[in-house]
Amino acid sequence: MKKYQKEFAEFLIDEQALQFGRFELKSGRISPYFFNTSAFNSGKTLEKLGYFYAEAILRHLPQCTSVFGPAYKGIPLCLSSAIALSHLSKKDIGYFFDRKEKKAHGDQGLLVGKIPLESEIIALVDDVITDGQTKIEAIKNLKNWFGIRVSAVFVAFDRLEKNDDGIQASQAFSEKTGIPVHAIITIYDVLSLLKEESFKDIEQMFESSVEEIESYLKIYSNFRDRHMAQKQIRRIKRKAKLIAMRSAYN
Repeated sequence: MKKYQKEFAEFLIDEQALQFGRFELKSGRISPYFFNTSAFNSGKTLEKLGYFYAEAILRHLPQCTSVFGPAYKGIPLCLSSAIALSHLSKKDIGYFFDRKEKKAHGDQGLLVGKIPLESEIIALVDDVITDGQTKIEAIKNLKNWFGIRVSAVFVAFDRLEKNDDGIQASQAFSEKTGIPVHAIITIYDVLSLLKEESFKDIEQMFESSVEEIESYLKIYSNFRDRHMAQKQIRRIKRKAKLIAMRSAYN
């Protein structure tokens, strides 16, 4: 695990964006942990969040020239990420986001920000990935209407859970679109940290334990343990990269 990932996990816990306890999810599942994106509600936290996204983009897509955020949650993320990425990369990184509805006045545009050229390398940023449908629609619109291709998707946190069809969300998304999904951290990264001595007191502060999270993932995750998870994630990303390369030649 990279230094910025460990710092990000600490940041999530400090800001109570990652909470432990007993939570009923939209799916009806009872989860021992919960990722709450509404915790990033100040200039200070949003600025810091942008730097974590920028670190992930530099690691996985260093040639990135512009950051796209799908409305609505992706809007502040693309702004903070582009600012941080410009600072870290010493390059002027563009940002843009889409509108849910076309304006009836003014420029009547569907995109806001610096509209990239077809040849530019685009990173899409969002908070999490569930079924990925909103992202898929945005990606299709960018390609069909403006000739813009998204090179990679970056999310803050990946629960690594499978859907009702038994497929993990980011895996299904990558197989459908040919675009790799990179999470700043996953639940398995969090588990690794909770097992470290310096995090023992954090685990004891909450109702849920490492064992409870692992038991939950044995039911709702495709992965039996952390090592299998990492292997499958790498395999998914390699496959998505190959699909993207083939698409670029078509």
